[in-house]
Amino acid sequence: MSKFLIPDMSKLEPLDGKNYKRWAVRMRFYLEQIDVAYVISDVVKPVNDDELHDFEVKFAKDDRISTEAYGSNGTITIKWDVVSWTPDGYVGIVTIYNFQKHRSIGAPGWKVGWTWARKEVIWSMIGAQVTNQGDCSKFKGNVPHSCKKNPTIIDLKPGTPYNQQIGDCCRGGVLDSWSGKDDSRRSKSAFQIAVGVSVTGTTNKTVKMPKMFIFKASGGGYSCGPAKIVRPTRFYTADRRRVTQAIMTWNVTCLYSTTRKSPAQVVS
Repeated sequence: MSKFLIPDMSKLEPLDGKNYKRWAVRMRFYLEQIDVAYVISDVVKPVNDDELHDFEVKFAKDDRISTEAYGSNGTITIKWDVVSWTPDGYVGIVTIYNFQKHRSIGAPGWKVGWTWARKEVIWSMIGAQVTNQGDCSKFKGNVPHSCKKNPTIIDLKPGTPYNQQIGDCCRGGVLDSWSGKDDSRRSKSAFQIAVGVSVTGTTNKTVKMPKMFIFKASGGGYSCGPAKIVRPTRFYTADRRRVTQAIMTWNVTCLYSTTRKSPAQVVS
C-alpha cells in the first residue's frame, strides 16, 4: 500500500465552462496536495549535477504519485525552448521526456506532431526529420525542410553523421522508461528546429505556440493537452561555468491511452 494519501479527485467540481475561476483555485489546491503544482509554472532545468539529481528524483517521485492517483503510467512531456531569433522566425530546441516508470518507447520509435498557429515552415532540423515535406513549390532557391501545416516528426537513427546530431538525439525514437537515476538521459530525446516565414514578429508577445500536439508510439496512443508557457529553461555549458536561458519555454503533457491508435494504424 502506498504511504502517500491521495485526495479524492472525484469530489472536485467538474469544469463546465462557467466556473473556471472557482475550479482553477480548487484544482491548484489539489495539485499542491500531491506536491506537483510546480509543473504548471515552475519547471526549470537544473544547472549542476547535484540539482540535476534532485530534479530527476523529484520527477520520478511525482510520476509515481500521479500513477497512484490517476491509474495511469506516467506522462510524456514535450518541452519547446525558443533559444534565438532569426530574421523571419526563431530557432528552437524540442525535448521529449518519457516520465513513465513502467513503459518504454520501443521500435519503430516515437512520432510527434502539431498544427502550426499561422503559416510557419520549418527551414531546417538537426537530430530529427519531418516525414512529409509538403508543398514548397512557392519557394525558389532556398527550399524549406517542411511546408506542412501539420508536420509529423521522427527521430534520426543511430549512426547519423555528427553534423546532423544534437545531444540526446538519434536513437531511432527509442526511449527508456524513467528511472530517475544517472541513466535517465536515455529517457529523453531532443532535436533542433528552425522556424520561419509567417511568424509575424520575433518577440515573446507575437510568436504563437503550435497547437493540437500529437504523440504516437507502438502499443497505444497518447492524448496531449495544449502548450503552456512555463518559466524559461536554463542551460549550462559543459564546464558548468556559464548559464544561459531560453527566450521562452512551452510545455505539453501527453497521457497514455489504450483507445488511441498506434503509428502503424495512423496515416501521417
